[in-house]
Amino acid sequence: MRRQIKSSAFVAIGAVLALPATAAQASLYCELVATSDGFAAVRDQPSRSARVAYKAKSDELVQLDATRDPPGYAKDWVAVVVVTGPLNRAVARGWLHKSLIKPDSCG
Repeated sequence: MRRQIKSSAFVAIGAVLALPATAAQASLYCELVATSDGFAAVRDQPSRSARVAYKAKSDELVQLDATRDPPGYAKDWVAVVVVTGPLNRAVARGWLHKSLIKPDSCG
């Protein structure tokens, strides 16, 4: 019984330690363009008519999301994960028009 509890504890600790590395599944941080209304619409699909999944504030960062199919880009749209806070916690996933990402800000 003790051996089983120890094994379970190690598995649980390993799962918790793995969370930050896999939460966003992306590697590049990008800055958003400041818009007149103060947010960038992250959408469910790569289309202006798609539902807005999240309103990203211009001071939030996005990461390119390589887990989407098609990966990365769909014409003028980029698959992204919105991250916030000191730990860059993922708060939303969707599609962002590339005009809303500051040029040369990803890296």
